[in-house]
Amino acid sequence: MSEYVLELWNVLWANPLYRGLMIAIVVEMALVAALIVWLWVQSGRQLHKEYAHKRFLDELEEPFYDALGDPDALRQWMQRAQDHPREFVRDFVADYLLQTRGRSHDTLVELYHEFGYAADDHQQARSMSERKRLEAMRRLYVVATEADREVLLEQADSDYLSRILAAQTLARVGQPEDIVAILKDLDLSTPMMEAPVHAVLEELSTEQLRYVFTRWQQFESGRVRRILLMVAAQQGLGEVLGALERAFKSDDMEVRIGACAAAASLPEESSLEWLIEALDDPAWQVRARAAKALGRRRETAAIEPLAEALKDRAFWVRQDAAMALREIGESGLERLGHVAEHSDDRYAAESAGQELQRYRLFLQTRGAPA
Repeated sequence: MSEYVLELWNVLWANPLYRGLMIAIVVEMALVAALIVWLWVQSGRQLHKEYAHKRFLDELEEPFYDALGDPDALRQWMQRAQDHPREFVRDFVADYLLQTRGRSHDTLVELYHEFGYAADDHQQARSMSERKRLEAMRRLYVVATEADREVLLEQADSDYLSRILAAQTLARVGQPEDIVAILKDLDLSTPMMEAPVHAVLEELSTEQLRYVFTRWQQFESGRVRRILLMVAAQQGLGEVLGALERAFKSDDMEVRIGACAAAASLPEESSLEWLIEALDDPAWQVRARAAKALGRRRETAAIEPLAEALKDRAFWVRQDAAMALREIGESGLERLGHVAEHSDDRYAAESAGQELQRYRLFLQTRGAPA
């Protein structure tokens, strides 16, 4: 039998095609074996880590809660915790700090820095691994103090999420010039990326926001400038009006949209005139936002321009113009009715009629006479 196997092997090995196939099979089997060994090793490491983490919690979780409120007891707990893997202690403390404020919070933050866990985060924040950077930035968001500004500012050249986390942290522990440094060349490629920037700017104090806004033209992204215009107007910064004319004339469509949104919050006559002019903007997105802003202002001077906008060939412009007329009140509703019955423009008549129908349905749901 062995002679037959040996003879068969020699025959197959002598054929280049079979020889290549046999080598491929052996290599593949070796790779599968290596993968099985690797999985076995990883499984063992994971089980060991889970056991070590359970032992950490069994020994130190209850004493931790007993020590809260006593700085000396918390220091002793941190010293005992040094006998366990640093990542367990670091993650445990950071997770708890998310849920607490006051004296215990401040004491833990101080001890977190004193025992070197913040220094670990600094090192990971400089890692080439995006996962490690983000984990470090999330912890620093909770525990950072003014002493951590340098590593936070280093994220100005990092990925989007790391920069946003750095900006959110600097809004709490940094200076307004730090926000400018982090956001000035941030690229918001999709609308999904805008909400965190909006939240960062809203978290600033009035004076911090004023500092950032006076440098709004330094920001490269039109989306960021749009958000800055909107937040500054909502916060009632007087500097907004002085920047609006330039914003309405910007080459960037996003900035012009921001100007419309900002003007909706301002009572000045000049901003009303700019909004009415924006109804003729080359971009339908700007025209639609201008119509929506005029609805928020509810000024009768906008009725005729909005009625003319009902003829716009862009659906959303007609939609927002009709809604704006309804929001103006009785005089706006009357104009909608006249357009619906007498306009020779099919688009305008349909838009006005549909808005009036929606308004009647709204009144019916409220139990009011249509």
